[in-house]
Amino acid sequence: MSSIQQPKVVVIGSGSLFFGRQAIWQMAHSPHLNQGALALVDKDPARMEKMGLLAEKVVAETGVRLRIEVGTDWKDALPGALSNMAEDAFLELLCDVDMRGPRPRPVGEMPRGLRGLNELVLDTHELTAEAIVKADYGLLRRALMTDPLTNSIADADAIMRELLAAEREALPNHWYAEAVF
Repeated sequence: MSSIQQPKVVVIGSGSLFFGRQAIWQMAHSPHLNQGALALVDKDPARMEKMGLLAEKVVAETGVRLRIEVGTDWKDALPGALSNMAEDAFLELLCDVDMRGPRPRPVGEMPRGLRGLNELVLDTHELTAEAIVKADYGLLRRALMTDPLTNSIADADAIMRELLAAEREALPNHWYAEAVF
């Protein structure tokens, strides 16, 4: 039995048909992953089931000995990363990468102040996405006001006016149906 651990690649967000399919094809055709593992992670279990079946089919057709792992929690695929952040938090972590694949350096719990800053940024992104989906000016304004780079309510309003004016051709008309300010 070899003491060298086989390479492992973790693809977070691989439930997307376009992105996931490309990642699977590229990894199955990589000579560096032969006999390694490909971990596919996405929050949607139904999509992950389909992508897992697709990955198994691609692996069977290429003949590589690539082990497929499918899951909905990145913490299962990257054990030892951060233990006190939300499941759906996407973070940049220092990793050791070699022929055995990426291995996040153990961090344990993120210190309270740093965790708070990260959660603030994540909350800003989630509020922004929700505002776009709901076409809600008030929610977009709140998202901008929670951004640590926004200095005042007046700045948030000015940023909204400038961005909405610049993106008028790309955004649906309902963003311009009522006066915001």
